[in-house]
Amino acid sequence: GLRDAIIGHRSLFLDARILHRDVSANNIILTDPKSNDGCCGVLIDLDLAMSLDDPNAAASSHILTGTMEFMALGILRANLTRTSAGIKHSYRHDLESFFFVLLSTCIRFGWGKEKPTHLGLLGTWYKGTVQAMYNSKFTAIHVDSFESNVLSGFSAKFHCLKGVVKKMRASLFDRGCGYWLGEDHHPETLYDPILRDFEVEIAKMICEFFRSPKRSRNKMMYNFMRYRYFNEKVN
Repeated sequence: GLRDAIIGHRSLFLDARILHRDVSANNIILTDPKSNDGCCGVLIDLDLAMSLDDPNAAASSHILTGTMEFMALGILRANLTRTSAGIKHSYRHDLESFFFVLLSTCIRFGWGKEKPTHLGLLGTWYKGTVQAMYNSKFTAIHVDSFESNVLSGFSAKFHCLKGVVKKMRASLFDRGCGYWLGEDHHPETLYDPILRDFEVEIAKMICEFFRSPKRSRNKMMYNFMRYRYFNEKVN
């Protein structure tokens, strides 16, 4: 679902020339692919969206927008250093928000009767001062501590997503110049590897599913796989 929401965001940005600017868990809806042209996720709520063809876009893009828990580091840092007038909200910031949505989901859900272990970390991403929120996020996703700070807090249900999470973190933040918060002039340079990594991980999960002896007992998932990835009609 998240992969399809990112595809929708790319189309909105590149084709319709609209920047969403408020990517959050509440603005991504999981959908039934059988009734939504094979799509599993939709990005909603354009209240804060900005038309790139609007003559006032250059000014409005400097306004800090978004949901604090999922807000990009560059936006937080601009507010922290009082340089927001020089920060333009971009597609890169929205992609980073998708990343924080993914982290939050894997940490918050899938525990069953167990208690999530890292809810305190998520709390520091939207509570307290901007300085504290920025420091917490910056430290959490640093390559040297990402495993212990974040991945260790995933519920067992989402352990299978650790691979794609690490790749997405690398695409967003790891560059030859060090810790990177900038953007490429060509958006596909960032969209393409992120979406490709999702496709690879999804393909791996499909292979694991069809190799599992339990697959026949999960008719709903079996039918979903057939419809979504093999375009077979199911009852």
